[in-house]
Amino acid sequence: MVASNSSRQARFHRDCMRLYPNCMAPGCPERSTEADHVIPSWAGGSDDAVTNGQGLCKKHEKEKTAAENKLRPAGLNGQPLPANL
Repeated sequence: MVASNSSRQARFHRDCMRLYPNCMAPGCPERSTEADHVIPSWAGGSDDAVTNGQGLCKKHEKEKTAAENKLRPAGLNGQPLPANL
């Protein structure tokens, strides 16, 4: 049976928070609140928290996502493609 997208996301988040309880951004003393794909899913990154996951605080996750969105290929409307493709 194939796991649903929401159950894969929940497992990824749970595993990242367990493996990486502190923000992985260099020098950041904050606790992780966000599960982040080191290589974004849209760029071929896996949903495996061990090989492609990290915990980030909200600030660093937002900064990383904004930077990645500038690199994401544009969709037909000129906007970044959805992350779940």
